[in-house]
Parts: sequence; C-alpha cells; structure tokens
Amino acid sequence: ISNPQLSDNLIKRNDISYGVYIYHMPVVNFIMFIGYEGGNALALVLISTIIIAVLSWFVVERPILRVKRNQLRKNYWFWRFFFITSIIIGVIFLKILVFVNEL
Repeated sequence: ISNPQLSDNLIKRNDISYGVYIYHMPVVNFIMFIGYEGGNALALVLISTIIIAVLSWFVVERPILRVKRNQLRKNYWFWRFFFITSIIIGVIFLKILVFVNEL
C-alpha cells in the first residue's frame, strides 16, 4: 500500500535517497576508521549520512537535474567542464584518502 501524495507532502519533491545510497558506506568506513563503535557509531553514521545526502541533493543533484532538464544540449562546454572538474576532484579525494591511510 502506497500513498504518493503523503510522500510528496513529507519530502516536498526533495529526494535524498541516492545520496544516502552513495555516501553511507564512506561514512561507515570513516566512522570505523576513527574508532567509534556500537550505538554511538550507528547514530553518528545515520546523522552524518543524512546531512551529507541533503547537502548533496541541494548543492549537486538538484541543480544538475535542472540544467539537464532545461539545457542539456545547449551547454556542451558546461558539461565538458563539469565532467573534467569531477574527475580532478575525485583524484584529489583519492590522494587525500591514500595520504590519510599512510599516517
């Protein structure tokens, strides 16, 4: 039994499910890495994952979906820049993780 209207009223067309899916495991790994265990770790993982997913929705996902919907083909250079920038940020993030693990 499903009630789409209730869902729309609760989340106001904001969908953080993909962010929760993407970010939960890095958050779990980080919390374990810094040494939290038990119920405190679970609470910290839940809160952190939801905060990161909400930020991701409003800062990355929703703006990209709006651009995609409105001007995907008109903004070839924007998408090219976005793709290259994403790769650079990903490489920097991985280098930071490797550096932290070597400490």
